[in-house]
Amino acid sequence: MTRSISSEIRNAGKSLVAVTTIVAIALLPGCGGGGGSSAVTAVSSSQGATTTAGVTSAKALALFAKSGSALNAVTFGNGSYVAVGDLGNIATSPDGVTWTVSALESDDAQLGVGFGNGTFVAVGANGTVHTSPNGSAWSAADSGSSEYLNSVAYGSGLFVAVGADGTILTSANGTSWSAANSGTTNCLCNISFSNNKFVVVGESGTILTSSDGTVWTASNSGSDEWLFASTYDHGIYVAVGADSSVFTSSDAVNWKVGSTGSGLTMMSVSFDGVSFVAVGEGGAMMKSTDGNSWVNSGVVGTDSLYGMARGANEMVAIGI
Repeated sequence: MTRSISSEIRNAGKSLVAVTTIVAIALLPGCGGGGGSSAVTAVSSSQGATTTAGVTSAKALALFAKSGSALNAVTFGNGSYVAVGDLGNIATSPDGVTWTVSALESDDAQLGVGFGNGTFVAVGANGTVHTSPNGSAWSAADSGSSEYLNSVAYGSGLFVAVGADGTILTSANGTSWSAANSGTTNCLCNISFSNNKFVVVGESGTILTSSDGTVWTASNSGSDEWLFASTYDHGIYVAVGADSSVFTSSDAVNWKVGSTGSGLTMMSVSFDGVSFVAVGEGGAMMKSTDGNSWVNSGVVGTDSLYGMARGANEMVAIGI
């Protein structure tokens, strides 16, 4: 099923018409746990193994050429999906199908969003941080940094945000932030928390791990490819990145270098209850049961997908 929603967003004198294409993906039976952008593309599937069906594309743009119309990250919490994007755009949905679009007072691009301890936290350009109890009403916070913040996750009682020039910030409540030493000046693209461990991936094969969000250890990925996302499930850490690169590990310390075989950059990875699912450039979707051998699961439109989130009954992917 495909549903299109057209919304006009006015913010700081700017007008953006956002057309959101939402595609419900046909399912195979399955269950399990673990997993996360629409001004223009949101793909939702019921929980279980995913297949592509009934797909309609939105406006096709080249990877990274977002032109103010992309959703960049999505999370799930308090029974709602919350996606954040360019020009301070926010999209919320209870089911991954029906979306409400709004905007922050700031038109800085929002690049990451996470949920923990009853609070949504969005991070973005110029060190911007916003918090919300419900995904609809947002308050600005002072991060103490002007660096671009690309991603945020919650674990071990802390929100941890990562960004440009090796920036890592921590906060217990999302409003008061402190800097942590990452030990690198590389751009940090994504942070995830699972299996009692934070994993950060980024520029030139950078992989950092921490159990508490404050003390960080570098791992050797064995590659200089940019890495854009990681996840953990069924005893396996999986990271994905540029030029179809994929990395797997049982401990997040020792990594095996592989490839999805797609020749495309993968921007996000999650687990649908049966398989690891990677999405990215050109709307490509790849699947793997072990993180090592990947199969092409089709193209979800022709646009680029930047993020995924697992909810109670759906998995949602977002992007351009």
